[in-house]
Amino acid sequence: MTVTGQMPQIMNVEGVSLIAAQQTQVVKIVARFLSPDKAKETYLVADETGNTSHNLVSDAVDSFISNTPIKETRLLKVLDACFNVSCTILIWWAPLDRDDLVKFDDKEAFRKHVINCLAENKDINAYYVPKIAQ
Repeated sequence: MTVTGQMPQIMNVEGVSLIAAQQTQVVKIVARFLSPDKAKETYLVADETGNTSHNLVSDAVDSFISNTPIKETRLLKVLDACFNVSCTILIWWAPLDRDDLVKFDDKEAFRKHVINCLAENKDINAYYVPKIAQ
């Protein structure tokens, strides 16, 4: 999962940090969906172990199994923080060379898509670009 744009305040989400995406692989995939200039402002969302968002997504899937409210998961808190500052969000499952991400410009539609994928234990291969960033 990556976020691009104004630095969201996800540092306030326990166990989540942003890592500048200086890896050329990540910047290249983001540049396929955004302008190359914006791709340079990309951050990887990581958990407390330094892993990318895999554990955040896994924890959100687990919330459906344990009947924990999805809005209380770190993943949804990160999405909300990004929505609040109009960041672009990309969530995809490897490999990095895929081109099949579904685009959303409506945050509620993107949120619903993410939640549906989590509930059905499907890969999330989508991205959200706020209308003001287009």
